[in-house]
Amino acid sequence: MTTTPFISRKGMTRRSILGAALAAGAAVPLATAAGPAWADPAADAPAATRLMLPVPTGPHPVGTVQLHLVDRSRPDDIAGPGHFRELMATVWYPARDVQRYPVAPWMPAGAFHAFLADVGFSDLASLGPLTAGHVGAPVQRTGRRLPVVVFSHGAHSHQGDHTVMVQELASHGYAAVTIAHQYDTYTLVIPGRGVAR
Repeated sequence: MTTTPFISRKGMTRRSILGAALAAGAAVPLATAAGPAWADPAADAPAATRLMLPVPTGPHPVGTVQLHLVDRSRPDDIAGPGHFRELMATVWYPARDVQRYPVAPWMPAGAFHAFLADVGFSDLASLGPLTAGHVGAPVQRTGRRLPVVVFSHGAHSHQGDHTVMVQELASHGYAAVTIAHQYDTYTLVIPGRGVAR
């Protein structure tokens, strides 16, 4: 009996699977744009034509903000003289009054384009999914400190791989901090310099 393996000799990678999922998602949306009960449909009207990551199940809407962190006490030998160690971090947190704040894309546009080009789906660059996070929305204040989870993606992965998990944590009252590791990610977009790999 002859069998045909499902996996090619190169093997299935997360990147190739995700690229194929995005291609399929162009025809069939991942989720409806209706959103949770606390979302304002009018505020998210432009999202109706975009793919959406799964909506988190917690009681809180989600806010997100990016941080550009530079450690001027640590030279970056890879980047060369005059450069210091830096990274981008994204904080996901329970928010309030999210209607006035834009929904965050799954990946910055430049990083998403680089990601799709690497897996051979450059034509889909305009279809980048949206998250449940609202950029810069104010934190929901409860009088207590938020529990913090620092989430570091693994090697050959990227910050966006785990967005569904960290926005889920934020919707349940956690502050989740994700890190885009320089030299091992697609999502490291440094302000003023674009995508840095």
